[in-house]
Amino acid sequence: MESSFFSRVAQTGLLKLDDRLCVKCGTTIEFLRAETIYWIEADDQYARFYSSTKCHVSRMTISYLEEQLDRSKFIRIHRRAIVNLQHVQEILFKDRKTTYAILDNGTKVRVSHFRKNPFLNALGDIRILESNYESEAKNSRSIRKKLSPSGSLRNLLD
Repeated sequence: MESSFFSRVAQTGLLKLDDRLCVKCGTTIEFLRAETIYWIEADDQYARFYSSTKCHVSRMTISYLEEQLDRSKFIRIHRRAIVNLQHVQEILFKDRKTTYAILDNGTKVRVSHFRKNPFLNALGDIRILESNYESEAKNSRSIRKKLSPSGSLRNLLD
C-alpha cells in the first residue's frame, strides 16, 4: 500500500488527499493544505506553488493542475497563473483590458482579458465595497475594488 501511494505521487507529481495536496518537489513529497496555497505560477514544465510559508516547485504543467484542482477553490486567471479564490482580496482594474487579482498577502497577479469574465463569475456572491468609479478614475488611472463575502459583483460590473 505504501509503495502504491508513493508510485502514484511519483508518476503524476500530485495527489489529492481530502483537504491536502501531496506535491512531489524534487526528491521529497510535500503535503500542502489547499487553504495555505495563495497561487500557482507556470514556468515551462514546472509549477511554483506560493503558500503562506514558502514557494514549492514541482515538475507538472499548469494545464494538468487546472484539471486536478477543486474548481470551487482554484481558478486559472492567466495562461501562467491559477489563484486560490479564498485569498482574493481585491480586484484592480487598470484600464479596459488590464485587470489584476490582489491577494490577501499583497501579491498582484494579472488576469488575462480572455479569463476575466470566468474569474469574476467564479467569485460568485461578493460585494464591491468601494464602488465610486468616477471619483477614483479622476484621482488615479486605476480603479481598485475591495471585496467582501456578501452581495453581488456581477450586478455592479454589467
